[in-house]
Amino acid sequence: MDGILDVHDLHVWNLSMGLPILTAHVHISSAADADTVLRQLEAYVRGLGINHSTIQICNYQPPTAGGAELEGGDGAAAGPSAV
Repeated sequence: MDGILDVHDLHVWNLSMGLPILTAHVHISSAADADTVLRQLEAYVRGLGINHSTIQICNYQPPTAGGAELEGGDGAAAGPSAV
């Protein structure tokens, strides 16, 4: 998908029979629209039969001299999240 740079902390499991759950952190480029990427990802996982998901959008920042790649520089995820 356009704008996605990295997906990590991806977990998929069955909460009960026939109830798959997905969680993920998704790093997007600074030019990407977080709401658009989130809607596209939600539609994609729904198409896989996963109707319960938590996708956290993180705005990617280029590496700095300190090596921090996320906004805030402390490794904390930044940006909106949705269920």
